[in-house]
Formats: sequence, structure tokens, C-alpha cells
Amino acid sequence: MGYNSVYFQIRCLTNLHAGSGKNDYGAIDNPIQRDAATAFPCVYDSSLKGALREYFEKSVDDLPESNKQKLIDEIFGKESKEDNQSEQGRYIFLQAQLLSIPIRSNNRPYLMVTCPLIFLELADRLSFFGSEHTNLIDTLRQMASSASELFQRLKTDLGENYQAVFTGDHSNDCLEEEDIVVSKKITIPTEDALIKQLFGGSDDFVIVSDSLFSMLTDNFHLPVIARNKLDNGMSKALWYEQFLPRESRLMCQMLIPDYLIENSSQFFIGGIDNKRIQVGANATVGYGQCLFNSIL
Repeated sequence: MGYNSVYFQIRCLTNLHAGSGKNDYGAIDNPIQRDAATAFPCVYDSSLKGALREYFEKSVDDLPESNKQKLIDEIFGKESKEDNQSEQGRYIFLQAQLLSIPIRSNNRPYLMVTCPLIFLELADRLSFFGSEHTNLIDTLRQMASSASELFQRLKTDLGENYQAVFTGDHSNDCLEEEDIVVSKKITIPTEDALIKQLFGGSDDFVIVSDSLFSMLTDNFHLPVIARNKLDNGMSKALWYEQFLPRESRLMCQMLIPDYLIENSSQFFIGGIDNKRIQVGANATVGYGQCLFNSIL
């Protein structure tokens, strides 16, 4: 049995808290989910699958209820409350990986920032699952290689602070988080609209070194908010919760069995493409409003 891959970019319209369920007794009570290998923020496959199932059950009304429920059970699985039997869903959901994150800047409100490792991981995933976007795969690998070489040259010629480069021609800017200078002397030009849409959503984005990106997305740099529980106007609990800031971009992937393509893919892809879907916790305070776009 073969599978066909579908890819969606997730744009965070509001702050996103997909909780890890862990507490390491540090300053952050509720940290977000992170990739086990890179420690970059992510959304686990189980969290993504649960959010999409809830969305389909509550919001998608294009079909009669009986047909709709049959397709939902086929995609996500079915659990019988009568005999405690479960039926596995036919779709495979993969973890949503981070593409880019907004970082404050001196000349504009923020810049979209990514790193070479993200390029390589996306290229490897597309290649592994047989994507037809061979030009995109080659471009991602070339940009990762070019950026890594540039960082070595910038570090040698200009000093430690030059760890980031524009993908377009712009004036000298800084990333305010650590006063990192963005070089105007060396740029990585790209005319690929898909690349810009994936990572920046505009004409340009910034590539920083892998080590700097790790720092910008660690527990000391991602935003944290204090949450308060009130009981009759009295504060009973105060805890600190981490979140991924709005305008962050992630990429998620689903594998659809070949024999289900005609039956359910149109229902599934059409159901979430260009739709606003709530992911993660704290929906009542506006967290997790995400726009899903099928762009690959």
C-alpha cells in the first residue's frame, strides 16, 4: 500500500500554546512542545490530529451528518463506547515542524527568522516522502549550504555579531533580542515566491545561524505570560505559561493511503485549506487561532 503526502503551512494568527505536559520545576510552569532532536518548538502529531478532528466534528458541514461522520472515522479513527473497541484511522499525521519565528527589529516591528537546519530538515522530509518539488528541495539545500558558508566568512571578517543575513537587499538592521546585526554586505537572493511564502510571507526573511536560532527559541527567549486564577475576586493561583508568538510559521504533513485518495482527500484538504483552526490550549482567551494553507 502506498501513501500520498499533503503538506500545510500553519500560520499562527494568535499566540499558540501547545503544552508539553511537563514541568521541570523551573521558572516556566507550562512549557510548550519541542522537537526531541533539535529542541525547536513544534506541535506533536497527537495534538495536531486531535485539533483537526475536533474542527471537523464541530465546524465542517458540507456533507450529511452520516456521511461526514463516516469520513471522519475513516480519517482519524473510531472508538466504540459500547464494547471499548477502537478502529485505527487510515491517515498518518506527522509532527508539525517550525519554519520561522518573528523576532523584533530596530527598523520594523519584526523580522521573520529561520536557520539552515530548518532548510535541510524540510528538504530531507520532502525528498524522503517522494515530493515532486525537486526544484524546491535543491533550492533549500543550496540556501542551507550558502548560508552556512556565509556565516563562517562573516564571523571571520566582521566579528561574532554578524550571524544573520537577509534574503533580499536591505539596509543594515538589527535583531533586538540580542542586538544581532544583519549584514547588508552579503545577501542570499531568492526569486522563488514559494520560498518566501513558506518562511516569510513577504518579500524577505532573515537566516540566522543554527546556534543563534536555538538561542532565540529557547526557554529564556520565547515569551512567557503570567496566568492568574481568581476565586470570588481573590487570587488563588499564579503560574507562568510559555507560548509561540503569533505570526510564527510551521509545516505539517499527512500521509493518505492511495486507495482513499478519491474518497476522502477532497473532503479533508478542502475542509482545512485556507481555514482558521484552533490548535492547542487556552481557546477561551484567543490562543491557538491558526490559518492552514495547502501550499505544496
